[in-house]
Amino acid sequence: MPGFWWKIFSGAPKRNRFIEQAASMCSFTIEEFYSQAISSSRVDPGPVLRYIMSFDKVVLWGAANFGKAIGAFLLQNGVKISAYWDLRAFELKEVNGLRVIDPFTGGFDPNNTLVIFCINNNVLKSKAWNRLREMGYHNSIKGEYFFMGTMCPFTDETGVKASVCTDDLICRFVCCERLSSILSKRCQHLNSSKPSPPIHLVYACIIVNSTCTLNCKYCVQFINNYPKTRRVNVPTDRVCHDIRSFLGAVDTIAGVSVMGGETFLHPDIHLIAGALSEQQNFGLASFPTSGTVPMDPKKLEYFRDPRLSINFGNYTGVLSPRRLDIYYRNVERVKSMGLSYTIGNPMLEWIKPSTLYALNKSVEEMIRSKRGCKMPPRNLQARGGRLHPCDLGVALHNIGIADYPEDYVDIAGTPGLNELREKIRNFIDAPYYRSCGHCNGYPDTCEAMAQGYHDYTQPSNDY
Repeated sequence: MPGFWWKIFSGAPKRNRFIEQAASMCSFTIEEFYSQAISSSRVDPGPVLRYIMSFDKVVLWGAANFGKAIGAFLLQNGVKISAYWDLRAFELKEVNGLRVIDPFTGGFDPNNTLVIFCINNNVLKSKAWNRLREMGYHNSIKGEYFFMGTMCPFTDETGVKASVCTDDLICRFVCCERLSSILSKRCQHLNSSKPSPPIHLVYACIIVNSTCTLNCKYCVQFINNYPKTRRVNVPTDRVCHDIRSFLGAVDTIAGVSVMGGETFLHPDIHLIAGALSEQQNFGLASFPTSGTVPMDPKKLEYFRDPRLSINFGNYTGVLSPRRLDIYYRNVERVKSMGLSYTIGNPMLEWIKPSTLYALNKSVEEMIRSKRGCKMPPRNLQARGGRLHPCDLGVALHNIGIADYPEDYVDIAGTPGLNELREKIRNFIDAPYYRSCGHCNGYPDTCEAMAQGYHDYTQPSNDY
């Protein structure tokens, strides 16, 4: 375990399971704890730990880096954990000295079992959380909130140390509400001249291309459905202008992803990284990559900003020997240069992307779709001078399936930042998007990294 986090765990005081337990239960609520967790202030971990100890059994669902870290913290604080649930139980077998078993096995009674939900992948966790409810486990704590409220060492007073958030691959910094709260306080001096109310975004994407080295059948960016003529890099000047205008119009963006397609297929990705580094009002930025494009050391120098992190996906199971060699060379190069980077965990499942064709929803149905969506306004995506509500909205427009003017903000055609700011605010507050009329709610999981082709523009037996 990385030294920084081990110091936190080993230094945490042991807690007696029974001290003041009954009294704490009278005042503790999960909702109040979640609210405290996403604030920028220090949170007393005592009440939530005593709440956890009040259950006969405690199970952690998710045994990767995130679940491993939370489990270590709980054990250090005297919590008895019964088991881990994980789809990779056959491979992991044991984590933190605890058995790892398949999800929903072990004979745990939902009525007296607390499940701490440690799946931190944004693509999978919504579906998995719903599955937990379907199986009757209503006593549960969302792991990201537990982490923010008990383990995160940062407040608005301390600021954020980016290497801690990125390099250990423990928390999911790109969608961190606590980071957003900290950043909003620390950037107040930058935004004093901007019209109220403020616009603080937890997460947003800058899309640099629609081309890739892989051929993922279940790509959530729908790259395989782009016509050959539209599999292109967005011009560098356009991307840099979008960055300056978008970030200039809002107050803060906690987590930014600069992505494709394959991010490092863009020949000027280093210049784009430089343009982003010029901005002061974002927290951390992720540059996701499959690692299959050779990285030029001279261009990597542009990634010295400690807020930037190169995030290698773990596609090694489907890479050819030649691409595997490129992947490992890239990892070693980034590591030797001392840049911030992560390597993703192997995954067995992804979420199956939405349909792209129109589902003929009524206005009321589209309103319900947006209201129930886990993404907006978390997932705004800027591409080619336009700001879209989500990856589905980007695909509909840029593949050429539908052009809904009300479904994007014209960054390129808006001359002033205050005018752009007002457009973004109204866009976020829109009751629905026409894109919602194409979305089937991402109904199921699928095999991760499967290579192949599926036509999402036409109905099929897959949905």
